[in-house]
Amino acid sequence: MLIVLGILVGIEVRYKELLKSQTLTIEALGEREYKYHCAFIAEDYEDPYLNSIYEGAKEEGEKQDIYVENYGEKLSLHYTVDERIEMAIAANVDAIVLEGNDEVGTTDLINTAIDQKIAVVTVYQDQVQSRRRSFIGVNKFMMGYSLCEKAYGCLENDDDEIMVLYDKNSNVNPENTILNSGLKKFLTDHASSARLNAEIIDSTETYNTEEEIRELLRNVSARPRVLVCTNLIQTQCAYQTIVDLNCVGDVKILGFYATQSLLEAIDKGVIEATLMVDTYQMGTKAVDNVAEFLEVGYVSDYVAVDTHIIDKKEAGKLIEANNKEETTMGGDE
Repeated sequence: MLIVLGILVGIEVRYKELLKSQTLTIEALGEREYKYHCAFIAEDYEDPYLNSIYEGAKEEGEKQDIYVENYGEKLSLHYTVDERIEMAIAANVDAIVLEGNDEVGTTDLINTAIDQKIAVVTVYQDQVQSRRRSFIGVNKFMMGYSLCEKAYGCLENDDDEIMVLYDKNSNVNPENTILNSGLKKFLTDHASSARLNAEIIDSTETYNTEEEIRELLRNVSARPRVLVCTNLIQTQCAYQTIVDLNCVGDVKILGFYATQSLLEAIDKGVIEATLMVDTYQMGTKAVDNVAEFLEVGYVSDYVAVDTHIIDKKEAGKLIEANNKEETTMGGDE
């Protein structure tokens, strides 16, 4: 009886939250009536990478007459990705833009949404086993090739070690295998004897990530020459670790994404470079594909977004541009 009661209470709470979400959506729409309603669902609302995707999606939605809602952001309780997908399905949204993962439950929910005529587009990470309509992401092979090209330029000896950090939660993701293939292809093309190794890092919390990277770099004689990070939290933690261990220059860091603090670290020479993904473009292309599918009933299965390496020279220019923008905004106030 207690178990049944607990389930019923849980259902009631989620139902009330769903009603609250629908009320908030109506309020957010204001006076404007949109043709379609799209739910944007991601694991972490505070991740600047994902926020940039959402901003791109939201602004493209304005142009395409689609209201893109950061789904669940304003709810009083925290809900998992799967719970928010369930709520979006129950609310009968027209589309879902979703950060993919490797969970079977998420795959099943995507298929349920598709069965209910809800268009689903995945971004950043794909849900390869699902029947999602389209995936907007990065060409991981070319990403690996570009990162290895930059890493190769950091080697002192041809047999130095290049260590790549992968996230524990996505270590079986086939996209990581593709990225690794790109890294290997560059070394093969250049007949390099560099040692390419991979480490699986728990990136769920900053503390865990920093401790694991610290352990990898603690032994001076076993340090890799180049450390390649594949997400933002790894990059931030690797940056802090090499400063703490006083091994700036001994270990070259290739980061992922660019925040103001990371740009400054590149400008100072603490980080060698970072790979920048056009996350805003990822959001705009996702909603563009949603609009196309809703209007014509078909869409490209995969769309790649732009990436490029930000080095010291470009970091300096971006910092200067950001400072000018802040000064201008301050002057306007």
